[in-house]
Amino acid sequence: AISLAHRYHAHLTMLYVSEQQAGATPAEHKDFMAYSNKALQDVIPPDEQLAVQPEFVFKTGVPAAEILKVAREKSAALIVIGIRSAHQTAELTHLGRSTPLELIAEANCPVMTVGA
Repeated sequence: AISLAHRYHAHLTMLYVSEQQAGATPAEHKDFMAYSNKALQDVIPPDEQLAVQPEFVFKTGVPAAEILKVAREKSAALIVIGIRSAHQTAELTHLGRSTPLELIAEANCPVMTVGA
């Protein structure tokens, strides 16, 4: 996603969606979101010279629903989602509703999956 945004001088929104964990206190959730913010910003190498600086967005909710909502709000031309494991890739071929499958089925723009 970073290289595509750089190559095409495109706006890049880096979105992290956290499902509220049952039993987590507001302070624990806030700490987790702060950790997630740093982790997301660390994805971009410090010496990387980007044509456009990415926008970092953090949401709490159901991942697919929040990703689709932000994509519509931003009029996204492309959604890029990382898939962590072979198990997640296998889910794409079955009838279960995984986040990537829901995005592919419901998005108003192309969805690219990449190994994360």
